[in-house]
Amino acid sequence: MSDINISKNYPTQSEIDNAFDKNNFKKIHDKAFVYNHFLNDNFCDELVEKMLSGQYKIPHNNGLRSYDPLVDEKVKNMITEISSPSIASAGFTFIQIEEDSWLGDHRDGDYKIPGGWHLWGGVLYLTDFEGGDVVYPDQDIRFHGKKGDLLLHTGDTPHYVDYVKSKDRYIITFYLWKEDKE
Repeated sequence: MSDINISKNYPTQSEIDNAFDKNNFKKIHDKAFVYNHFLNDNFCDELVEKMLSGQYKIPHNNGLRSYDPLVDEKVKNMITEISSPSIASAGFTFIQIEEDSWLGDHRDGDYKIPGGWHLWGGVLYLTDFEGGDVVYPDQDIRFHGKKGDLLLHTGDTPHYVDYVKSKDRYIITFYLWKEDKE
């Protein structure tokens, strides 16, 4: 018998499907969507400059640099504007994947987090680069993000990041979640 307590407030499929406004998104996978040019180039450059300014702590782990949580209200507000009223965004983190590095198979989670449920994983692309595609092996789909793009996929979607071939891949990751009022 499992000792895992699944809340009766687990989000419905409708709540997951309607977590954000898909009007400006293109479907690339059964559970993944992209909004091209969500951020403009100048704002992307400002965010990378902010990331590299030294004000963020940089733990380094095999070609992946995960910077302290992002404190940029403009980005948070832009994500809030496309999210459904019952959905919150959190976990904004700058990530640098260095040339010749990759990120293995994982899921961003469809699990309970403190105070709620993690429903969607998000990626904001801040630079252009070669390689570094997000690969969805269950449907044999590859997605190559471009500077300014926003990628969202459900937390239970398996994926990995292929080798970055040239230039480092600068992104912001975050998640959309539903508060558990229990």
